[in-house]
Amino acid sequence: MSSSKFMFPIEETDVSDTETHIKFRSKVDEWSEWLSGDDTHAIIPHLHSMIWNHAVFRIVNESRRVNFQKDFLSQNRFLAEFIDQSYVSFQATAVRRQIERGARTPKHQVISLQRLLEDVEKKRELITRENYLALEGLPYDWEPVRDKHYEQLRHSDGIATWVSATGPDAWETARAKHILFDQMSGVEAANRCRTDLISADVFSKLTNLMSSDVLVKLRESTNKLIAHAADEFSRSSSDEEPQYFAINEIEDCHEILIRVANALGNEILQIAHFGTFPTPQFDVFEFFNTPWADKGGIKELSNLWDKYSDKVDEQARQNTFIDYREVYKD
Repeated sequence: MSSSKFMFPIEETDVSDTETHIKFRSKVDEWSEWLSGDDTHAIIPHLHSMIWNHAVFRIVNESRRVNFQKDFLSQNRFLAEFIDQSYVSFQATAVRRQIERGARTPKHQVISLQRLLEDVEKKRELITRENYLALEGLPYDWEPVRDKHYEQLRHSDGIATWVSATGPDAWETARAKHILFDQMSGVEAANRCRTDLISADVFSKLTNLMSSDVLVKLRESTNKLIAHAADEFSRSSSDEEPQYFAINEIEDCHEILIRVANALGNEILQIAHFGTFPTPQFDVFEFFNTPWADKGGIKELSNLWDKYSDKVDEQARQNTFIDYREVYKD
């Protein structure tokens, strides 16, 4: 959301502290890019990819279960091992990316949900009540706007009129946004102030979610068993021996990440939402009931396997420093 994409220019917004609002918009621009921008590591597209990968695996895994002891491709051990290893590696690294903390130096900086949470909390003073409403050009004092609207209705001779959803005439949206901010700030409606801030408890709850046991377990297991080849001492230095994780634990991680992403992107910043499960634009079960190759194709695949096997054997026979032909030539 670049500055040019804001629906209303700053001079048309109902803010008393223009300087703070300018800073707020600048950060919203940055946070929007992290969440759903064009960057290859944008958070929400990455979450969609993670969910999609998991859904595909669930289908493949279920096909193995329901077709157990049948002569189906899903029972091929060679393929099953490859699918399992690929799935675990993808999910482990995908979740780990989102819980990675911000780096201390720019050249090591990351885009992650954890970093977004840390940065939004750090800039919490910019998310005032008036800035929260002004992001959509809403009136801070909505009652006079409502009264004006009702007065116009009384003189409209029964002609229906639209109620604006954004902008200075959107009194109903402004009313609702005030109530939402009341809930996040812990401020009663009678005590509202333009400089109200979102409660620190809100960020504490999100931080606790990102520190959930299941996420900690996945991070430790990924660090020790997948991303790095930890030795015995390193593995034993953890509170618990690192171990692989179950499918339901992966889904628990997904739920936490989606909840935090929506809390930040939709409820607090009003700039992005995870949305719904990605809708496939094709038949995901196409060719599920057909073999991968005919007999001729299988022969070609077998030859390819043998060719690569021979190549690796040849690589293993080569020596870097020693020429054994010299040693045994006599």
